[in-house]
Amino acid sequence: MLQVVPNKGTTKFKNELPEKAIGKPFLKWAGGKTALLSKIFPFLPKYFNSYYEPFIGGGALFFATNPYNSVISDINGELINVYVQVRDNCEAIICALKQMPYDEDFYYETRKKKPTNLIDRAIRMIYLNRTCWNGLYRENLKGEFNVPFGKFKNAIICDEVAIRNASTMLKKAKIMNSDFQDALVNVQEGDLVFIDPPYTVINESDRFTKYNSKIFSWEDQIRLAKTAKELTERGAYIVVSNAHHKEIKKLYQDFNSHVIKRTSLISGDKKGRRKTTEYLFTNISL
Repeated sequence: MLQVVPNKGTTKFKNELPEKAIGKPFLKWAGGKTALLSKIFPFLPKYFNSYYEPFIGGGALFFATNPYNSVISDINGELINVYVQVRDNCEAIICALKQMPYDEDFYYETRKKKPTNLIDRAIRMIYLNRTCWNGLYRENLKGEFNVPFGKFKNAIICDEVAIRNASTMLKKAKIMNSDFQDALVNVQEGDLVFIDPPYTVINESDRFTKYNSKIFSWEDQIRLAKTAKELTERGAYIVVSNAHHKEIKKLYQDFNSHVIKRTSLISGDKKGRRKTTEYLFTNISL
């Protein structure tokens, strides 16, 4: 594996405590990695060139590493629009969010709306994300956001500091609305690629987890693992977070595997939030 030589375009990863990171997500996101940053940090290289994250979600690792050059992507067009608008229209978004109340009736009125203006669409999504049940993003078969109102003691609709910091960091990033393979086309030797796909879950009906009204199938998992191997051959640093399942491990048998523990946050009842595990696959020698 290449040892990256520091230069003007290189990011030096300090491997500090996550709470010391300048940036943090301003969106809640199911499967987000904020709580796992301290477990992921030890597996990152000290230096890397460009940073790639093709399933950006809430962007916890992206904001924590604050890369000098980056490409972030997601197939969720509404999510990507939020990042573009926060990058380009940060203050307008903050001003609008500060005027929106934490109110159940207002929430459902906002959920019904379908703004066409890109800034208004971003404002709507951030508001719904911050006030819906568990920050879950889910759409029905018509492509309509259908998550119910979330009841919180202290709802924070507008985290001004997080949004402003995110806007600054996003100005250094190329932001794409694309399939993961398209987002990773230009990965080169010495780049860092963090891959955190929708976790495939096979139930009794043999159906898979839905992501943005589409299905991330087992074939997609196979395609993703193949891509990770190809990027390794290019000399890139690869870190993959995925479901703790024997079939997943078979796909990444050429990688170093690590089992990490986390608390499931999907349950609406805190008592139902059990401990769970997931895999972290890397090609990085510690």
